[in-house]
Amino acid sequence: MINVQLQQFRAAIADALSVNKAKVKEAGITQQPVYTHAREFNVELSTPQSALFLGLVMQLDELVSYFDSLWWATVIKGMERSNETYKWQQMMFKLAGRIQGIEQRARRSASKQGKDALVDAEAPPSTSQDESQHANDDVALAMAEGQAETSSEAVAA
Repeated sequence: MINVQLQQFRAAIADALSVNKAKVKEAGITQQPVYTHAREFNVELSTPQSALFLGLVMQLDELVSYFDSLWWATVIKGMERSNETYKWQQMMFKLAGRIQGIEQRARRSASKQGKDALVDAEAPPSTSQDESQHANDDVALAMAEGQAETSSEAVAA
């Protein structure tokens, strides 16, 4: 179930990347934006699904850079850039929430069946609910800061 949702998002973002890469090429844009105050995150991957999710986050970052390139070159308006960026971020947040919900339901079901130890041995819980929410907040903050920095750089330019 999780793999299906990851693959569906992967296909959707691949299509968006292809379309926007073509727009960048068609507009003759040869240089990607350079971001000040870029943030790096170290993550520990414990499953193939977490590696796939990380890859999707990296593809989202690439997609947003295409939106920024198109905006800087005045191919798209600021509102379109903002709307597209927001739309894709929300899609990513919803995907993460669905995955988290699936895991929580599976763990509750296993607990009701007395299989906690088996589940924890096969798939140890990676974080507590509070830590998981904190991690989601950090990602949201990083995305929001990225938008704010890009907007403030545009005003300064």
